[in-house]
Parts: sequence; structure tokens; C-alpha cells
Amino acid sequence: MFDIETAHALWRYSHIAIGSIGLIAFWLPIFAKKGSRLHIRAGKVFVCCGYYVVFTALVSCVWGLSAPLSFLESLGMSAQRAVATAAELQFLYAILGFLAMSVLVGLRMGVRVIQTRKTPEKLATPALKLLHIVYGASGAGLLIFGLWQMPAHGVGSRYLICVILGTVGVFEFRESMRFLANPRPTRMAWWYMHMESMLGCGIGFHTAFLVFGFSRMIPANWMPGPLVLLPWLLPTAVGVPATSLWIRYYKRKFGELDEDDAKGVREVESRHIASTDQPANTPSSMNESQRSDIDFGSS
Repeated sequence: MFDIETAHALWRYSHIAIGSIGLIAFWLPIFAKKGSRLHIRAGKVFVCCGYYVVFTALVSCVWGLSAPLSFLESLGMSAQRAVATAAELQFLYAILGFLAMSVLVGLRMGVRVIQTRKTPEKLATPALKLLHIVYGASGAGLLIFGLWQMPAHGVGSRYLICVILGTVGVFEFRESMRFLANPRPTRMAWWYMHMESMLGCGIGFHTAFLVFGFSRMIPANWMPGPLVLLPWLLPTAVGVPATSLWIRYYKRKFGELDEDDAKGVREVESRHIASTDQPANTPSSMNESQRSDIDFGSS
């Protein structure tokens, strides 16, 4: 019989399945030659998976936050246990909702900068600005909520997650709004923003996987005390500096790295970058007008 529990199970398993495909598709453009057919096609698969995952996640979050008892009972949980679990569900889904917004903003921004790379004045549509404002508000709300709860629960409590992720969200909102106001500060700025946006989506994907997938596959005693925060924070702790270093690598390659920054930047070259990061037309050998015409397709 097709009831609410069955429908919820299908909804959840489709989210997991499509999310897993997206997680795999995320890595293919990382290793593929930039601008190649594999890069473009795998990127489009990732974007499509990302939109579906965001949609299912946001619907679940709205349901879980507004009617947690109904949501938990649809999972087959008894009414008594649902009451005891409701607060935990709302905490988790508040953060999941923020991660979903982070991925949605990254997907839209990452696609739009490619579509408007030759007409950057068309990037900042009202819809894109509104999406960033909603994301910035969700980050600020998460940050304030974490700071409000931390005195009562301690600095090492789970509310540290809210503070760190909320801070990252507010910072990303500020930087994105600056970019929307001036989308072509340098000729290759669209490239850097595309990288930053899509890698940011990857951080959201991997955070959700570690928290809701991987952490359930290992014994609870493997991550005692503060280590329980690791799945929440590890992708951000690794992904944010890695993204910054990779973008700086390309700024140096394209000759757009500020002299002051260049003095403090170490060489970030590896076998992977040396062997796979050259587009069909090598960026370092192209003139400025050719660089802006690299064909990434339009998702």
C-alpha cells in the first residue's frame, strides 16, 4: 500500500541515490582537462544532481522544521519517541537547510558566470541577488543562533558548528555581493568565481555525506567527545583553504596575482595540476582575449 511512510522512503532514497551520483560527478571535472568534453558533461551531471538534491533537501527541511512530529512519524517512529527526538531533528535540519542554500547559491553562481562570461553586466539578475540575500540571512541566523546557545552549552558543544558555518556563510555572502556589483575586476575573474562556486558546492555535498551517511556507517565510539564535530567541519576546514590555494595558482598562471599576494604564496603545483589542468588551449600560452573565450559550454 502506498502510504506516507512509503512516499517518504522513496523521497529519501531518491535523494541519497541522486546525491551519490552527484558526489561522483563532482570529482570528474576536478581531474579532467579544463574545458574538455568530459569536464563539461560531468559538470552538467553534477549541476542536475545538485538541483534535485537541493530541492528534496529544502522540502524535507521545511517539513522537518515546521512539523517535526509529522515528519518523524512518517519515518515510522512512535509518537512518544518523535516528541523526544523533535528538538534534535530541528537542530540537524536547520544546518541541513543552510547547506542546501549554500549548494543552490553555488550552482546558480557557478553556472551564471559561465553563461555571462562575455557579457558580465548581465550576471547580477534580481533573482540571483535575492538568492544571495536569502543565503546571507540564513548564514547570519545560524551564526546568531550558535552564539546565543554557546554560553549555556560550552565552546566545544555542537553549537560551534552553527558559529563556524554561519560565519563562512556571512563571509561568502559579502564576497559574492561584491562580485555581483563588479563582475569583471580582471579578465579571468569569471574563471575564479566558477571554481569557487562549484568547489563550494562540493563542500556542501561532502558535509552532508559525512554527517548523514559516513557517520552512520561507523561505530559511535569512534568519534567521542569533540570528535563528533569532525564530519560537520572537516570539509569546510579542508575545502576553503584548498580552494583559495587553487585559485591563487590560476591567478599566477594567468598573470593576475597581485604582487603583494604573490610574495606570500608558495608554489602550489603538483603532478595532478601539471598533467591535467591544461585546457585544450593552454592558458599560459594564450593571449588575454583568447583566455576569455575558453568554451566551457553553458549549463
